[in-house]
Amino acid sequence: MIVVGIDNGADKRMTELTGWDNPKHEPGEGRQYMQFIVDTVKPYIDTHYRTRPGRNDTAIMGSSLGGLISHYAMYEYPGVFGKVGLFSPAYWYAPAVSDYTSKRKLRADTRVYFYAGGSEGAEMVPDMQRIVAAIRQQHFPESNLAVHVEPHAQHNETAWRTEFPRAVEWLFGR
Repeated sequence: MIVVGIDNGADKRMTELTGWDNPKHEPGEGRQYMQFIVDTVKPYIDTHYRTRPGRNDTAIMGSSLGGLISHYAMYEYPGVFGKVGLFSPAYWYAPAVSDYTSKRKLRADTRVYFYAGGSEGAEMVPDMQRIVAAIRQQHFPESNLAVHVEPHAQHNETAWRTEFPRAVEWLFGR
């Protein structure tokens, strides 16, 4: 397995990691960010390393705003990403994500892993559960959907690092 980590743009992370505009902030630049990943980063990796480039062997994962842009990617690039890990997705930042999700349908063979900590704030788990419910309403196969809430985990890299192996094993397990 090859893991490619992409750092955020520090002061630009709030805009670059969302595919939706937020009325209180600058317009979202997630469309451009994802085009860069799909049109530049992934082809480079597939050209320079021994990969299985197909969607069944390609995942996108992210935490917080990285989870938000990964949510965007699973709908906008279904032919590229067949596996998606959404860790503590910052749905609060993009209120439009609920309507966006309810109006789109995931490919049934996509595998999606949701994770949140129960100590991340009052809205994290309910926000995630609303999105999961919208996906389930579209009759998405339960066998391709995992939802894990760690009751005492907080919104931080330690929690995400702890959850990462479990998510990867579930996403890539046969």
